Amino acid sequence: MKTLRCIAVDDEPPALQKIEMYISKIPFLVLKGKFLTGIEAIEYIQRNEVDLMFLDIQMDDISGLKVIESLSKKPIAILTTAYASYAVKGFELNVCDYLLKPFDFERFLQASTKALNQFIAYNEVRGNEHDEGSTISNQKEFIFVKTAYKYKKVRIDDILYLQGMRDYIMIHTTGGKIMTLSSFSEIERLLPESKFFRIHKSYVVAISKIEAIDRKRAIIAKEYLPISNTYYDAFILFLKNKSIITR
Repeated sequence: MKTLRCIAVDDEPPALQKIEMYISKIPFLVLKGKFLTGIEAIEYIQRNEVDLMFLDIQMDDISGLKVIESLSKKPIAILTTAYASYAVKGFELNVCDYLLKPFDFERFLQASTKALNQFIAYNEVRGNEHDEGSTISNQKEFIFVKTAYKYKKVRIDDILYLQGMRDYIMIHTTGGKIMTLSSFSEIERLLPESKFFRIHKSYVVAISKIEAIDRKRAIIAKEYLPISNTYYDAFILFLKNKSIITR
């Protein structure tokens, strides 16, 4: 699953806390930093890779609009402000979206999903993958996973889905089940992101093995796997951008 490395910039601590809370609920966002001043944000972006910034417009040191204008390499920007009058100027700078305070989580998720869509489209045009080593990963035929006493070879094309249990991960394959002591994050890192997607905190599915999507459930090998509300929009967007689902 693609993730966006993001930062939040606002000179009001409560506003930053709200954005941080919202980001924590969205699986494709990873908060890399939060800043009370635009200058701090500029310095961070110049030294680090940032895909998306949530940026307040009116700040004491420098406005959010000036932050965007000052950057040579511009991340995707979502503006946050209490003043609708800045919207026109924001869109002149090609911002992705504009959140008028106070905004709720549903509106925040909508803007974030739009940013993800823009990010995916941009990288597909460039022919680049976001994660390092993804080209090699997409060519893999198998991985090795840790079981109780050994590392077991698992063919990627045989994997149906991963199921998170209390203390281990169950890999469901066309040939049976494999219990591994590896973590979800470890296995996800090894799998080609173009072929697998997390649909629930307890399930990662092989896209090609999905037989149907029925009312927020993915059907694989006659099993109905839940698609949680947290992951549903990003999952459908992923399928649309791969041109494997009707719009």
